[in-house]
Amino acid sequence: MILKNSYSTRSPFIEISLSILPQEVIKGYPERVNHLGEHVKKRRLELGLTQKEVGKFLGVSEETVYNWESGKKQPDVKLIPKIIKFLGYVPFEPEGDDLISRLKFYKLINGLTVEGLAERLLRHPDQVRAWLTGRRKPSKKNEKWIEGILKKI
Repeated sequence: MILKNSYSTRSPFIEISLSILPQEVIKGYPERVNHLGEHVKKRRLELGLTQKEVGKFLGVSEETVYNWESGKKQPDVKLIPKIIKFLGYVPFEPEGDDLISRLKFYKLINGLTVEGLAERLLRHPDQVRAWLTGRRKPSKKNEKWIEGILKKI
């Protein structure tokens, strides 16, 4: 992701300008990003927001944002799409190029549980869980079905 030094927009009614502060002047700015909470912290500091403001945007408490940023807890999977929107980029990559890795990635970035993924795939949750854990491989028919779903993204 490429970050601009500032963002501004004009309309006939309002002018908005948002400065993204250089990394050198931001106290607590993470040098390396090792977990999702550090991605949130980095973006929050770039935008000059408080943990409370980020929490309000994401629908969680200030304490929850603090716990993510400090690495004490990880966000619930259902919040991942909102976090991606806040960050402006996807902080994850698929584990591989194979079908199941891409399916796991789809599940993650869409904030889905196994049950939610199964519903989208029109398959039973136990069947989808078995694919994701590697206990079973999808049949050729199911592989084709999954590919069709993944092509839509």
